[in-house]
Amino acid sequence: MFLHIAESQENPTGMGKPVVAPTVCNASSAANAQRLRRLASVLGEMAAGGNHRRATTRSNRMVVRSGGRVLFVKASEVDWVEAASDYVTLHVGKKSLLLRETITEMERKLGSDGFTRIHRSTIVNLEQIVEMRALDNGEYRVLLRDATELKLSRNYRHALGRLVGTPDGRFPFSGRLAIS
Repeated sequence: MFLHIAESQENPTGMGKPVVAPTVCNASSAANAQRLRRLASVLGEMAAGGNHRRATTRSNRMVVRSGGRVLFVKASEVDWVEAASDYVTLHVGKKSLLLRETITEMERKLGSDGFTRIHRSTIVNLEQIVEMRALDNGEYRVLLRDATELKLSRNYRHALGRLVGTPDGRFPFSGRLAIS
């Protein structure tokens, strides 16, 4: 099999011509051609630099470049996400993976997968929360299954409150809440 990009006869120099999707010669089927185009697209984006994330509706996996390797991480495996300027750190078990994406972009992409933002720099997988402890200032300590403690700020407690409390975001408890 060979990949090539179609040339335009009207513009043999190739300057100013639109980008043409790769075509496949000698492909055994249309499905193989589609897979090769998708692979060429992903590899092209990765070669352009930076980390690459691509969530698909079928598998909802993230593709993360790390130290010359390409890692595939399922969203459900991510415990929590931490902001680091224009990057985020994915905390997956004992591993921390740096991804070039803002916390706002990650919040939008993970919101439908059981994640919620609990602080301006933190998104948490709701399946990982085991306990919440009220603090004196209206904030909460969120304890995860791996004993990590995160802060739920007052500005974001309404989102989590809707999930465990009432529609107006008020928590129906004070003190300590253990989630089973």
